Amino acid sequence: MYNMLPDNKKEKYGFKRNYNQLFQTIFAYWLLQYSTDYLNIHLRLSENQYGKPYDLNGKYYFNISHCKDAVACIIGNTFNGIDVESIINKNCYDIIKKKVCNKNELVLLRNSDEPLVEFTKLWTFKESYLKMMGTGIIGDLKKVCYNNCNVFFESKVYEKFVLTYCSINKEELYEVSSDKIIAYISNQKKR
Repeated sequence: MYNMLPDNKKEKYGFKRNYNQLFQTIFAYWLLQYSTDYLNIHLRLSENQYGKPYDLNGKYYFNISHCKDAVACIIGNTFNGIDVESIINKNCYDIIKKKVCNKNELVLLRNSDEPLVEFTKLWTFKESYLKMMGTGIIGDLKKVCYNNCNVFFESKVYEKFVLTYCSINKEELYEVSSDKIIAYISNQKKR
């Protein structure tokens, strides 16, 4: 998969020393390529000052995310952001919940039957919202919450991870197996 990347992507991704992180990044790139082909979309890629990639044509907005357990992308004709994260472990949860959650969110977590899943939903919302805004994680995360961000969002909980997207419009979620992406890459190799 790495050898089939465009040269500029090989340069960009080559700094990643961790094999798993490199694999996830490359797989996310190929998921984006698969998705644009599937939707018959042509993107001319560039990046803003925060490193968020965007379409130079200005027709489409997209975002990619990956974690240990999953890779995700979103493509649409309005601003959007996506985040996928492995469900947080108890130690991390105890350390960071008070740093990123406001009082109402802490109450929500305290009353939840599944606080680790609920926190991961909150975290992926905050990150996908900030990615949609084009900034990434900056500022006071306690101020980014469901009730003060005027956007559509949807979270989906899987066994090991949570996926959340934010957009101006509701988007369709499509699940694509890793086998389908690998087959797509193999077909690209034959071209």
